[in-house]
Amino acid sequence: MKITTKLLTDLGACSEGIAWFENQEKTELQDVIHELLVGDQVGYAKWLLPRLITPKNNIKYAIYCASQVIPIFETKFPENKKPREAIEAAQNYLNDPTTTNAAAAEKAEEAAWAAAAAAWAETWAAAWAEAEAAAWAEASEAASAAASAAQAIGHPTYLTAEYAVCATPKDARSEFRYRISTYAVNLIEEQKN
Repeated sequence: MKITTKLLTDLGACSEGIAWFENQEKTELQDVIHELLVGDQVGYAKWLLPRLITPKNNIKYAIYCASQVIPIFETKFPENKKPREAIEAAQNYLNDPTTTNAAAAEKAEEAAWAAAAAAWAETWAAAWAEAEAAAWAEASEAASAAASAAQAIGHPTYLTAEYAVCATPKDARSEFRYRISTYAVNLIEEQKN
């Protein structure tokens, strides 16, 4: 897919984003996204990709991103299956988009958000009780990862991806962001066929 100034304008891109695009040479979507990611313009990539993905593929993208980080949540909270159930409900809706499945997916998403809130509260309370800086930092990182993984569930568009990135260990975030962006680009390319 070719990216053009007209396409960006039609999508409502900001003047800074359009200026960035016009000041570089790439026009193929995959190349543009790569340039954005390596050029520290992640925000523009997060803005562009969801606007090019169909609603059905947005759900696929959300499921993919959330599935990548669900093990992080389940390692910390193995008894809490709400985020996994939200992924399954979204998949059920994708496979059979009935009103019943849509309602079930919405309920599952609400439960996943509740699980995320509980993850933050529980882990940070434990860290606070430790009252040690090292324990606090480690527990905060674990809480952030677990809550971000839970929040990734049920979020179409860029929020799913960003929560998933936040759940990923810091040293792996660039590679992870590139992997999920590549998945989104592939979905967009498949839409043309």
